[in-house]
Amino acid sequence: MLADARHRQHYLEHGWRDWDSFFVAASDDTIIDEQVDFLAQVPPEQMIALVTSRPDWTDGITVGWLEKHEIRWDLLIMRCTGDYSVAADVKTLAVHQLRSQGFEPILAIDDHPRNIRAYEKLGVETVYIESGYHT
Repeated sequence: MLADARHRQHYLEHGWRDWDSFFVAASDDTIIDEQVDFLAQVPPEQMIALVTSRPDWTDGITVGWLEKHEIRWDLLIMRCTGDYSVAADVKTLAVHQLRSQGFEPILAIDDHPRNIRAYEKLGVETVYIESGYHT
């Protein structure tokens, strides 16, 4: 979790969830300094794969945001447009895809307890970051 999305949570409250507006507003997210500082400490020989349940139609917004904030990343894995499965399933699939390509994830950082449990079930070490979004 690199982006502070609190400013756009209102799109998901009070009945109908406006996911499109929620994701479009991601370009205005601020960074979570501690997370970005942590990534900066990752040795260059270690690959950083960012796994997000954002739909892939937001790839331009997401990559633009990463570049704007000069965040190091090597691979971006996003939810396929039209995939409405829960985020934990998206992230489980991403781990399987990484492993099928010869990569072994060694750490997952996430802000949703369900995602943390999914990573742990796959044997990936985790760090839970409390965002206040999920209870």
